Amino acid sequence: MASAPRDPLGRSSAPEARVLSPEMMARARAREPFDTVLRSDEPVHVRPIRPDDRERLREGLTQLSSRSRYLRFHTAVSDLTDAQLRYLTEVDGHDHCAWVVLPLGPSEQGTPGMGVARYVRLANEPETAEAAVTVLDRFQGRGLGTLLLETLACAAVEAGMVAFCNYVLAENTGIRALLTSLGAEEVQVEGAIIRIDLPLHAYGAPRREPGDEPPEAAEPREAAEPAPKRVLRSAAENRLPPLPITSPPFWRASPESPTPAMKWRRPVVPEPDFAGHDPEQSDPEAGADESGRPEAGDERA
Repeated sequence: MASAPRDPLGRSSAPEARVLSPEMMARARAREPFDTVLRSDEPVHVRPIRPDDRERLREGLTQLSSRSRYLRFHTAVSDLTDAQLRYLTEVDGHDHCAWVVLPLGPSEQGTPGMGVARYVRLANEPETAEAAVTVLDRFQGRGLGTLLLETLACAAVEAGMVAFCNYVLAENTGIRALLTSLGAEEVQVEGAIIRIDLPLHAYGAPRREPGDEPPEAAEPREAAEPAPKRVLRSAAENRLPPLPITSPPFWRASPESPTPAMKWRRPVVPEPDFAGHDPEQSDPEAGADESGRPEAGDERA
């Protein structure tokens, strides 16, 4: 699949933000809620995640189709523990940030979630965050995926990030086309899993010049502690465990054990928001032509 166009210095020429207005971008950078209207003319409310969203996340998992769960988690997942839900909703908004979209109404009481996006800063790449976006099946195809991704990008830039990385299944051509249309590049392949990096300069991040050295990475701590114990303890303590970039996100079958062994790796994906799931289409082929590019007229183009 072809990379995004590049300028004479070899940098990606990503398009400008297309969904958020300047006012919405400012509110996202300040982590303030805002309202908008989808391309389906539905009014929605976009806000940072809160601890009282736990049941929305739990319920959202049950509403994902088996195909969406597979593309999202890379294995079978049926429930979330209380510790995982605490970790996913009690975020610091800086190193670990998440946003939700709800139907706009007089009250949030009993209102189902429509989609969620999350980033977690990488311990070994402090200017990069692993990003994850999912939209429930029945709300797909309305522009929610791009809305969430751009909101997340603005918040990440404010926190000092210059790029997102996303881990997707090679077969998920829909999300690969979406990310590439936004200026992303496929930079690493581990079996059936591809790492895709998305520069955030369209949302205000500085461009990295050729030859620029990334900031010195923090030394991973507690490397000898078993991953499952480290993740569970960190979830209970509401902090990010310092796992290396080479480890796939946890809750994903590892390359050395491709069966759904539930080997826990990185605390990004124990709830429905992984970028391996195409946030705009239930079918990863839908919305793209045979070349893998989004269809003409689609907001992703």
